[in-house]
Amino acid sequence: MDFILKITSIILEIWRFLFIFFMAILSFANCFFILDRYTTFSDEYLCGGEKFEPIVGNSFREAFRHIYKQTLGETEIDSYEDSYVPTVYLLLFIVCTIILPIILLNVLI
Repeated sequence: MDFILKITSIILEIWRFLFIFFMAILSFANCFFILDRYTTFSDEYLCGGEKFEPIVGNSFREAFRHIYKQTLGETEIDSYEDSYVPTVYLLLFIVCTIILPIILLNVLI
């Protein structure tokens, strides 16, 4: 009976962690999505017509999925170097791989 009460209290208290975790994922997904939109927009005006493929996809859902998989350990950075601003992508990648696992590991505490 005591075990069931502990599991119930854990489930009821985990919403704070999940809120912070998904807000961080949404924030990084938004950064990558906006950066991809900027790259698509700048193809015609800033790059002399050179075409760059979107790194995380064509929708916010794909950007969210990319960051969520990155949080779980799937790191695909090969396509970052073929982008319009590879330094910004790599900087966001480094910050994301530091911040999100720290938030994820706080559930252990």
